[in-house]
Amino acid sequence: MNTSALPAAAPSVPDRGDVFAFADEETKQAATELWPHAVIEAGVHVPSVTACVLRMRVDGVERYAKYSLLGVSLVSLLRGACGDWDQIRRDQAVYVRRQDSLTKRETAQLRFLATLGRPKACRALGSSRGVLFTEAVPGPSLAELLLQRPQDSAELLAAPLRELHRLHLPAAQYGPGAPAPIRERSIASTFKRRFHGPSGQAFLDQLGEQRCAPEERDRLVELLRQAVARLRRFRSPTLPSNHVVTFGDLKPEHVYFPGPGEQPVFIDPGLQPGRACVDTAKLISRTALLLVATRPGDQAGRQITGGIDAVLHAQLARLSSRVREAGLRELLVLWLMDTVNIVTSYLSAPAALPLPAQGEAVLQRAAVVCTLLDQLTDGLACGLETDAVVEHALTLIRAGAS
Repeated sequence: MNTSALPAAAPSVPDRGDVFAFADEETKQAATELWPHAVIEAGVHVPSVTACVLRMRVDGVERYAKYSLLGVSLVSLLRGACGDWDQIRRDQAVYVRRQDSLTKRETAQLRFLATLGRPKACRALGSSRGVLFTEAVPGPSLAELLLQRPQDSAELLAAPLRELHRLHLPAAQYGPGAPAPIRERSIASTFKRRFHGPSGQAFLDQLGEQRCAPEERDRLVELLRQAVARLRRFRSPTLPSNHVVTFGDLKPEHVYFPGPGEQPVFIDPGLQPGRACVDTAKLISRTALLLVATRPGDQAGRQITGGIDAVLHAQLARLSSRVREAGLRELLVLWLMDTVNIVTSYLSAPAALPLPAQGEAVLQRAAVVCTLLDQLTDGLACGLETDAVVEHALTLIRAGAS
């Protein structure tokens, strides 16, 4: 038989059931090692595109367990980016012992923030076998409060940024105690890695294959292809400011408010060097997606976009007009890059991977998000003043919230 005429076998991708069963078993073993005499009750999985997250109880007290495989997202892993399941298990056995594993870096960052005191972070309870255990934080998240109290949006959005003021110092000022960065959560690095060269074009070509109807998918891919091409041409201006330590993953669902008069509590840090505007950009990007996904109505949309506008003005108020324009443009480009990063994560996710509720809602309104990205990147590419592009962005988000 002429085997050269046969098509090459499709690469084997890991099965979602195998991945989660393995993560569950590792989590159970890790919890037993850390609390050998405790009563351990496994709970439900928390949908995530990044890691296997399990809600559980230890002697009746709620905990969260996070298991990361090879430091990559579940989306990439389940798409076969790290090989088949046998290969992943072999590599994971080595990876969890590395001092630079994602779990060890995140544990170190939470402990660093605990010594710093502000911002206040959830407590790391321990880590073992590549599993990080953290306490459950009481109270509503920033995302929940924005929808419950949209009239207070300006203060609610300003609160976490105010807490980060103490963190935003050059890394050198922290000395040898500064933890290793988690650059995997960098907006710009993620964008560059994902859309670089031929592999980036192939990634765009495959978007939505398991998540969208064919006719819708073609339109979304074309809008995203244009937005990505424009964003790749933009360069961050050189601003008269040094890099500081940023929180790195500031989302409305990563900030909790335990009670009146108490500090907000942050979860899932991604500390990394960058400009302080990185944190503002991600907070605004994810707040805008929250509005489009939940559609709280015209009045709430106006109030929350008003809060976004207030935060932008406060962040840039003390700068000269020239530096302010450059700073606003840099922030807007990062905001749009982050939106591209997360919407393409949702679109590329295998159908077997459960998405967070907001992720599912964003996919239902992907046409709105991709149209927004297309129009705003086009405005920047055509040389419109950044203030005008931002105003157009807020108008589109308000419309999307209705």
